[in-house]
Amino acid sequence: MIHGALSGLARWPVKSMAGERLRAARLDGRGVGGDRTHALLDLRQGQENRLLTASRAPRLLGWAAAYPGAPDDALDPAAPPRPSLHAPDGTVWGWDEPGLAGAIEGDIGVPVRLRRDPATVAVP
Repeated sequence: MIHGALSGLARWPVKSMAGERLRAARLDGRGVGGDRTHALLDLRQGQENRLLTASRAPRLLGWAAAYPGAPDDALDPAAPPRPSLHAPDGTVWGWDEPGLAGAIEGDIGVPVRLRRDPATVAVP
């Protein structure tokens, strides 16, 4: 029998951005509720509409996403709230806020489109 100890819980609302620490978590068939339910699509020529990952845009890791005010263990996995994003300069953006895609593009140097699709965002 394998034994282990859980040392912490985390969730990443936006694929390839830093996430948030949790005290408790709701699990579903995809894993932690609300994990990677949002993503950025790469709009560069030849890459159109591919999920943008930190391996292709490392500066994404300077951004963080969280569900402020949402209970750690009670997120509806089919309809999580929209996350807040924290830019490297400390600016906080709402997911639906005009200018967010432009701010991300200006920081990481890649044109992006925001994608919110809890059912189909790929989880490796």
